[in-house]
Amino acid sequence: MTLQTTTPIRELTATNSNRPCSFFRVYAGEDEDGPGSTSLDLDAPYQRGDVWGPTRRRELIRSLLMSVPIGAIVMNQRLESGRWSGRPFAHYSGAEEYRNWAYAVIDGKQRVTTMLMWLRGELDLPASWFPEEDVLSTHETDDGSYVFIGELAARQRRGFENIPVATCEARVSTMAAEEEIFRLINFGGLLQGEVDEQGEDR
Repeated sequence: MTLQTTTPIRELTATNSNRPCSFFRVYAGEDEDGPGSTSLDLDAPYQRGDVWGPTRRRELIRSLLMSVPIGAIVMNQRLESGRWSGRPFAHYSGAEEYRNWAYAVIDGKQRVTTMLMWLRGELDLPASWFPEEDVLSTHETDDGSYVFIGELAARQRRGFENIPVATCEARVSTMAAEEEIFRLINFGGLLQGEVDEQGEDR
């Protein structure tokens, strides 16, 4: 394996900002005024499947409700760059020829999916997390009373939709470039407690 490159490495052009949680709902096509169901690509070929369990998902929503930073969602502004080609796909078996979503989530799929699950009413949370006056109804679980978002006062949904989420939005023009960013974020360093291969420093 070589780490050599054919050209000197270049700094990634990206914009760091905050997006409200509602941004992901709108671009996922879950708002009648949104741009459509093919505007947020959560399942690019380099992505993993949905791997989080319900406890981890609930803790993510808890973090958002507490304004605890959850890390930046890294996306690619595919169409806004004006250069997106969507090719080549030859090494991605069964992939569409073009994948012209407006945005692709490069890193943060589990977090975005979890936000959408809560907003869709597919994930419930302990009722005790919310002010009593905002809990309209509950359902019982092995862990006591839980609520879906539809069982809360409307201001709770509006409040969640307006929670700011840090984003880093790149403008690269190929799937291969997206995949490289994904690989560098997820495998470019060592997790705590890991040991590098054979202890090599190169």
